[in-house]
Amino acid sequence: MLLADNARPIWKSARMRWPGGAPDCPPDVSEARWADLLFGDAKCDMQSCVSENVLVNFTLRRRVCEACYKKHLVFDQKFKRTFPDYDKSMLELIPSGNAGCRSRFWRRKKLQFYWAGDIHNMAKQVASYREAIESGKAGAEDAFLSFKSARIAHVEYVVEHAQVCLDWLEDQEYLRREQVRLRIEARRNEIFGRFEELGYERQDFNYLDSDVLSIDAELTEDDWDGIRATLEPTIIYYRTNRLKRERNALLTRRRRVVDQVCTAVKKTLPPLQWNAFPPFHELYDWEGFSVLINDPSQSELEPQGCARVLEALPSFI
Repeated sequence: MLLADNARPIWKSARMRWPGGAPDCPPDVSEARWADLLFGDAKCDMQSCVSENVLVNFTLRRRVCEACYKKHLVFDQKFKRTFPDYDKSMLELIPSGNAGCRSRFWRRKKLQFYWAGDIHNMAKQVASYREAIESGKAGAEDAFLSFKSARIAHVEYVVEHAQVCLDWLEDQEYLRREQVRLRIEARRNEIFGRFEELGYERQDFNYLDSDVLSIDAELTEDDWDGIRATLEPTIIYYRTNRLKRERNALLTRRRRVVDQVCTAVKKTLPPLQWNAFPPFHELYDWEGFSVLINDPSQSELEPQGCARVLEALPSFI
């Protein structure tokens, strides 16, 4: 039913509803076939071939794998050897495959390659016109010239339309990758949210790099159990190191405050007594300052917090 001629509006409507639209169906291709080329399974068109992930060639209007291409393509310089009975000039009436696909296979082609079946079909049409001319049929030559002009224009159209299709394919691939990226990012954020619920801070895992964070799939409970077992030891390691760095930095800042207040006290002494003033690093271990420096809290040490310790400093000196 969907392959019938009256189903064309159905296919067209479906194509136009595609996100971002889709290239117009060429007049010489059915809507069903066009939908298959744009959205169908990426399998090789050739019977008995099981190749998958095959790109469409939009000038040949076929989806064919490299192995099958090698069996069915003919390049222009071997035309006479392959088809000794055909006139090579007919090639201008047939689209080559070179402009129809941007795969590496086609980018490597320096010569023009044609589908052998297209050559045979065109040869039959040309032969029919020439038979009419040779039989003296009225208007046969003009008909042949009109046919060739129409075919040359058709080839130009096919090449131009192929570029539209190839640009559309690139846009679709970009959209596909972007959608994949967004799904992976959403899954990653969900995983990180669960670790935050366990009491971890995002700074301890925000830059984690693991294959389990790059999966394009819905997060299930079974997935979460495996992910937690994989990542939690690393997160604990990062958190431990971060806390150690933060603690060491805090102790360093507290020691600088001790240096600051002791310097102020030292300047109040006569210069002759300066040599008797102990090195600051020895004062760090003095009970008064040691308690302030090694306080287990995360509070900063302010100079005024050293007042009571400074009162006892002269007796220590």
